[in-house]
Amino acid sequence: FFGLRYLGALAAVRSAVPVLRAGGSITLTTGTAGDRPSPGWAVASSVCGAVDSLTRALAVELAPLRVNAVKPGITRSPLWGSGDGVDELYAGVAASVPLRRIGEVSDVAEAYLYLMRGGYTPGVATALVLLPLALTVAHRLGTAAGRGRTEPGIR
Repeated sequence: FFGLRYLGALAAVRSAVPVLRAGGSITLTTGTAGDRPSPGWAVASSVCGAVDSLTRALAVELAPLRVNAVKPGITRSPLWGSGDGVDELYAGVAASVPLRRIGEVSDVAEAYLYLMRGGYTPGVATALVLLPLALTVAHRLGTAAGRGRTEPGIR
């Protein structure tokens, strides 16, 4: 799991950096489990937290490239399976969020498009679990971003 979610993201970034134009965009995927862990999710939660940190660190290291991440929460999709159990899960989540509905794949797609197009969104992890249609900024970079500093092995 760690190899796929974290090391896979890092390998993809290493491969993409040499061919991206200045001001280009890298958008990773993490999850809300890093912010809101549940019992039995220790590994998944810690990997999500690691990808959040990687996003912020790469945003500083690779500037002026923009590095961001989308954090989809529970979203209606085949990923969660089908049947009564998943319908109850969706209903429970919908009842706990202000919009009173579960996020849809199209909501998550809009978050990716926003981060890829937004020219002034460095180092943002966008969460879609609590307010499925609103982009809730979970992390922002401080003023030290974008000094052109690189670490070995990335550029």
